[in-house]
Amino acid sequence: MKKTYRYPGVNYFTTKDSAIFCGREDEIDAFYTQVMLNRTLVLHADSGIGKSSLIQAGFLPFLDEKQNESVLQDPNFSKYLPITIRFDSLKKTAKNEDRQISISKEDLIEDTLTKIKSEFPRLNKIQLPLKKYNPDSLWWIAKKMASEKLKLLLIFDQFEEIQGYPLETIKYFKEELAELLNTEMPKLIYENIKEAASEMSSNENANEQEKNELNNIISFFEKPLDAKAIFIVREDRLGTMTLLADYFPNILKNDFILNPLSFQNALIALTKPALVAGDFYSPKFKFESDELVTHLINEIADSQTGLIDPIQIQIVATNIEKNCIEKTKLQPNINEPYIVTEEDIPNLGDIINEFYNNCWDILKSKLDLTEDQFESKKNKITDLLVVNNRRDLVNSGWIIEAQTQEIDQKIVDELLMTGLLRVVLYGREKYYQLCHDRFIKPVSEDQQKHELILKEKETEKLKRDLEIEKKGASDIKELYRKIKIKNKISIGIATICLLLFGLVFISYYNVEKMKTKNIDLSKIYVKKNINSADILIEDKDFDAAKVYLEEAKIFLKNSLIDYKTDTLYLEIEKKIKDIDEKSKKNK
Repeated sequence: MKKTYRYPGVNYFTTKDSAIFCGREDEIDAFYTQVMLNRTLVLHADSGIGKSSLIQAGFLPFLDEKQNESVLQDPNFSKYLPITIRFDSLKKTAKNEDRQISISKEDLIEDTLTKIKSEFPRLNKIQLPLKKYNPDSLWWIAKKMASEKLKLLLIFDQFEEIQGYPLETIKYFKEELAELLNTEMPKLIYENIKEAASEMSSNENANEQEKNELNNIISFFEKPLDAKAIFIVREDRLGTMTLLADYFPNILKNDFILNPLSFQNALIALTKPALVAGDFYSPKFKFESDELVTHLINEIADSQTGLIDPIQIQIVATNIEKNCIEKTKLQPNINEPYIVTEEDIPNLGDIINEFYNNCWDILKSKLDLTEDQFESKKNKITDLLVVNNRRDLVNSGWIIEAQTQEIDQKIVDELLMTGLLRVVLYGREKYYQLCHDRFIKPVSEDQQKHELILKEKETEKLKRDLEIEKKGASDIKELYRKIKIKNKISIGIATICLLLFGLVFISYYNVEKMKTKNIDLSKIYVKKNINSADILIEDKDFDAAKVYLEEAKIFLKNSLIDYKTDTLYLEIEKKIKDIDEKSKKNK
């Protein structure tokens, strides 16, 4: 048997963890009672309170135990077969790289049927006497199971994800579900039975055995199904259930709210798993005193309600357990429980952020990467994990690239081991997801930091570009000065050689050519100044922008005789006027 930890940390408890799922005994019993009394039940709570854990590690083992007791008392007892279904993976599977595959109206039911058939493989081998009916309807499948003394219990986890599906897909799902949970048989089945009875009554050759067989068939199909459905929904998405209201008007009448842990239940959740016998990484351990436990729980309890978030208990307990493992390595054969003292308790502070940062620190220590390389890998992953303030499913191919497969796989494996990521499988596809909604905030903060760094780098690049432009402008000024000197020299030579016609002509041509070049260079410098000013205006640095524009204005005055009609000069005048008006308004 594979070793496990006593506390799963941020991951939810599974059916295998029932022995260490402690502190929810009252809720398990109450929930079981409500399931038995109702055809539908909505389980709702805030994210992180433990809805999935209550079902998987609490309710299902308790249901199994109760049903086994009933079978011992009555061999003909029909057991519920619980089937847990999630729709979020189906929605993501419908996304194939860059193109969106259309979702058919049967997809939700097909996903449900796939899970039922995987949990009950011999389903296809069961034959029912009537043939004229949809063999893949939920009602028909439930009848097949009834012939095997089984009742269908559908558990829709994260049911809020149904909102992402087309209305016609949701409508078809509701129709099928309503037919399954209705006490009356489907109309088509009733008509088939009526037809078979009519044929039997008109058949004069029918014997008593054939009539009895038909009566048994009719009785079997007339017997109402005792199927049930549980819907697990986040508290902030409870409105999702109104999508079923047209077929199930009282859907929210039967509900079960799961609250955070009370002080007493938190105490049990923290201390009881530490002493459970089993194949765990850590030895048994217990706390030095009741006062130490009381102080610890009071530290993480909500200051207003006094209730305790289960995920905080798990994170604290995970740290304590790992400390115990480290400290008992030198005493592998210890028989007595390890005593946890105050120094074994982690610094609580913001335990969510602490846990999150520790996951990345542990990963960094195990990788042979530079600071920049590590940050690049981290930023790539965090940018994918949370989109629009929600956990997103990330295809493995988006994280693990062919060129860097070895290091990318190691990163993913380590994050899975620390519990920050979890795997979501659907068919042959593998997805990764942030372990819990409670980590959306630290991931979003990392995304914001990354975005800020990128903006700072962009700003630095802009500053460097401006410096280059300034230097370019300075070079142009120097070139302009040399051109003016050359102009003067050329004019001097032209005056001295005035009597020599050929030389006069050449000198005149050179002067005009250099004047044209002078104007062109001047305009290049002026345009650069205008561009720089525009950038500064956009950043609302009006004073600096005005300096660039005034300098360009002076430059044009010195370069052009008719500067007042020049389009660049007029443009500069307008920009300066606009800046002056904005400055007055700001004052």
